[in-house]
Amino acid sequence: MSEAALRREAISWWVCMQSGAATEQQRAELEAWLRADAGHRQAWERVRAVERGIRQVPPALAHAAFTPVRRRTVLRGLLGLGVGALAGWGVYRHAPWQHLVADFGSPVGQTRHVALGSGASLILASDTALRVRQQGGGHAVHLLRGEVLADVRSAPLWLDTGFGLLHTEQARFCAARGERGCRVELLEGGLAVDHGELQQRLSAPQGLRLGRAGGLRLQAVDADAAAWVDGLVVAQDWSLDRLVYRLSRARHGVILVDDRVAGLRVSGVFPLYDAERALAAAARSLPIQIERRSRFWLSVVPA
Repeated sequence: MSEAALRREAISWWVCMQSGAATEQQRAELEAWLRADAGHRQAWERVRAVERGIRQVPPALAHAAFTPVRRRTVLRGLLGLGVGALAGWGVYRHAPWQHLVADFGSPVGQTRHVALGSGASLILASDTALRVRQQGGGHAVHLLRGEVLADVRSAPLWLDTGFGLLHTEQARFCAARGERGCRVELLEGGLAVDHGELQQRLSAPQGLRLGRAGGLRLQAVDADAAAWVDGLVVAQDWSLDRLVYRLSRARHGVILVDDRVAGLRVSGVFPLYDAERALAAAARSLPIQIERRSRFWLSVVPA
């Protein structure tokens, strides 16, 4: 059994044990499963390690981590978890379970290159998780979280974004999945999009936004959408909270954005992996200041 399959099985057992309805027989079956193979025990301990990390978060923060967010702005969590903030601050949540069930993943602050046997290649942005299986002479990819740059040259590729299905046999495109939708930037080639009852054919350069409530919406392509591959963020009339969101996905720790400055507009080229330097550059042209509470805690507030 593959490592990913073992993780999924261990998670299933964990969910069963945490349900409050596990029977004595199920507990005995779990013990037998753990004794059957050392790999089972390792997968189980990895799931338990994540559980212990959740329990170490202070109660007030842990409560906020699992309550609805006020805004789409950023809070990257301690211990790799998303945690909440007081009213008036932007919040972003992080769910570590996607990495446990993924076939491929990239850690925070790093990218990863994955070559598929079909001739396609994927570059995973920071904190990205996906599953891959062979299908129809090509590959089917499920983007669980994060962002990916796909380069497809011959065999078919299907990409499930969680908000719609993308299909191509020759294209270069970026897909970024968030909590409320997925952004797609087609840089080269063509792409078929299936969003339930809505279908759309894209030809480069085109972009679109997929969402549960908003459906499918075409938008101008961001020519610099793949700048993260080179460690850059290219902002063109972005809201400040969007810039902070991009920076926060590439670093450990917390970035808070005061709602009073979250909507300020910003343009420029910023270092993706140095949030403090990037925000300091933004502060030179915006009425904001950066408060550094610790190495892992930054606040963006009015100047």
